[in-house]
Amino acid sequence: MSPPPIPPRQLLPTPERAPWILFAVLLATAPAGCRRPRGPPPYYVSRIVVSQATLQDNPELGVTPANLEDRLVAALDATRRFTPLPEKGGGKPDSYRCHAEVAFTRESDEAGGAGGDGGAALRRAQVGVAVELSRPGRDSETTRAVADGSRIFDPSSRNARAAAFRGALDMALARAASSLLLDLDADRKTDGNLIADLSSPDGGVRDCAVRKLTDRKNPAAVPALIARLKDPDRQVVMRTIGALDALHDRRAVKPLIDLTDRQDPEFVAQVLYVIGAIGGSDAEAFLFTEENGSPDPRVRAAAAEAAADLRRHRASADGGVVQANRE
Repeated sequence: MSPPPIPPRQLLPTPERAPWILFAVLLATAPAGCRRPRGPPPYYVSRIVVSQATLQDNPELGVTPANLEDRLVAALDATRRFTPLPEKGGGKPDSYRCHAEVAFTRESDEAGGAGGDGGAALRRAQVGVAVELSRPGRDSETTRAVADGSRIFDPSSRNARAAAFRGALDMALARAASSLLLDLDADRKTDGNLIADLSSPDGGVRDCAVRKLTDRKNPAAVPALIARLKDPDRQVVMRTIGALDALHDRRAVKPLIDLTDRQDPEFVAQVLYVIGAIGGSDAEAFLFTEENGSPDPRVRAAAAEAAADLRRHRASADGGVVQANRE
């Protein structure tokens, strides 16, 4: 009877060797694409300055400059992309300087809200902030974000008002940090990446893409800008009109003409100037109609001025073409 087979020798890991063996096993079994994931690059912030004057102008917050700085650091850190550094010994030459100020504080009644036990109506605390990033000594533009936050509170509850204003401040700072991150990331993207962002489910990403494409004079932003003309916020519409004016794309003329329907004369007058600046046969025909047929004298005057500018620009362009042909 032959002896039983000798089992293969197993190397039992020593306590010192075990971590390295485990690391080797994990590295060998991990998929190739998952071994060393590389996330997006961080943005370093080496100095933070807060405006003391704006805190004094908004005493409802009840925060000190140091406390506002701490809250801003927390908001930046929460993005997992901004890395605040100590002012001394940061060691990052490409780091940003950050400046923050409180733009406003506002308190108002909350429609339809009632406090506890049928008490006083609920109130809303709102805070607006402005945060800027810059690199001193570099030939680069300042990146700025303006954001607001709000909290509802019961005025009959002790300390609820102060807590609501501070909660609104934290919300505003978080939104500003997110906006700055979107803006900085968009600066690194190609036009193709930004065009893809126009279809993002994230409204903030879409808005940032439209803004960057507009800054780069890319006509791919025009359809998205035209869609924004239907926004219920008048300020959004006005910014959109300004962007279309900068792009001078004639696809915007018809939507801008439609936008003037049943609007107040002051608003119509502003749109007419943009229509005239963009130009084209549709623009010229509409300005002629408004100049001669609008019942409001302000609209007629604006249409006449816009039409004159259109003709002047067209004549200048035609003259340039003739001169180029002669040469």
